[in-house]
Amino acid sequence: MAEYMLYVGCHGIDDPNRAGLVFAAARGVMNNKEVNAFVGTKIALLADAVLLMKTRIAQNTIIAGPNRGSVADLIGQIKGSTEIWV
Repeated sequence: MAEYMLYVGCHGIDDPNRAGLVFAAARGVMNNKEVNAFVGTKIALLADAVLLMKTRIAQNTIIAGPNRGSVADLIGQIKGSTEIWV
């Protein structure tokens, strides 16, 4: 039985920082060499977070802080290695 880390996000454009958190956390696990027990990461999006899968909405959801970028940037970094359920 394969084990994976599951992240659940429910925030959308109303709170860009929380919306991006689920994608940033998944990216962090992928880059963490100490987390070898997990085969992969998966993300489940609920409620307003489902809208982040639309490219235009993800590009316009900007995360606060210097050099943070948009939610679309984070999705691009994990795409292909993380399964996203909507």
